[in-house]
Amino acid sequence: MKMMTKGMHRNIVFFSLIINNLCKVGRVLDAQNIFDSVSIGLHPNVMVYSTLMDGYCLVRKMERALKVFDALVSAGIEPNKVCQTCCNN
Repeated sequence: MKMMTKGMHRNIVFFSLIINNLCKVGRVLDAQNIFDSVSIGLHPNVMVYSTLMDGYCLVRKMERALKVFDALVSAGIEPNKVCQTCCNN
């Protein structure tokens, strides 16, 4: 979060990239923390949710992936193919 204090513009694309990169290296809990902070001020889109779900699937935390899916649906967002594939495995 040092970037935010150094004047970097925070938007959903910026956070989506950070979440994606953290998930790719198995740091899903760090990605979840970023997601939680993003969802306070910004509105995560389907890509952010699906990236986090995929991260949980990669580390075999299916229960957590399903919780993210439930949050996506509760937010009124239509699931994409990544969401559906992750939750159907």
